[in-house]
Amino acid sequence: MPYGSSARGCDGVVVHRSKAFAHIGLTDSDPPVTTKVVTLIDLAVEAPTARDGMRFLTAGAAAARLPGSTILENLDLRRPRRYGKALRAAAELLVEGVGSVLELGYVTDVELAHGLPAGTRQVLHRVGDTNRYEDVEYRMPFGVLIVRLDGWIYHANRRTARSDRARDNAAELEGRARLTFGYEEIHGDACATARTVWRRLRQLGWPGEFVPCARCASR
Repeated sequence: MPYGSSARGCDGVVVHRSKAFAHIGLTDSDPPVTTKVVTLIDLAVEAPTARDGMRFLTAGAAAARLPGSTILENLDLRRPRRYGKALRAAAELLVEGVGSVLELGYVTDVELAHGLPAGTRQVLHRVGDTNRYEDVEYRMPFGVLIVRLDGWIYHANRRTARSDRARDNAAELEGRARLTFGYEEIHGDACATARTVWRRLRQLGWPGEFVPCARCASR
């Protein structure tokens, strides 16, 4: 409801008054409702931690097919009351090609936390007569490394498995190295995953050193 409204709630209804009412609602809706992107940001702000807020924003954007650029515009128009930097970082990663919570975890807990170079997201390759996208790609002095982030929900049927095999074979024929990780490796053992990626990057000519994170030190 607009700020200053005298409306009262009832069982099952909580009234929220907003000074930004004119900017957040769908104009052709009766009763008024907020847009998908505004609702998503509001729910992310209510997450228990900034990290949870980033995950919620990423998952919601992927499910609703909301572009990161639209989320950034709304974050600038109506700044969230908390987690502003974290939510903006998540939206910027969406713009760069991060499209799932698994991919977000790879960026934050594997790449950034351990000093690895930033990979290129969603790289297009032509496999036969079909376009295929690689989640992360690193171009190093001695070759290319592909990192695939495969959640079991989207890779558990025959059609997807066949597509994955075709993508694997194409990468092999083109001489691209590849590593594949799932939920367990990213959210359960990011430090070991980061060390694996680092070792392969070093073999391909990357000069950087492995940077232990706080969790590495406690292992």
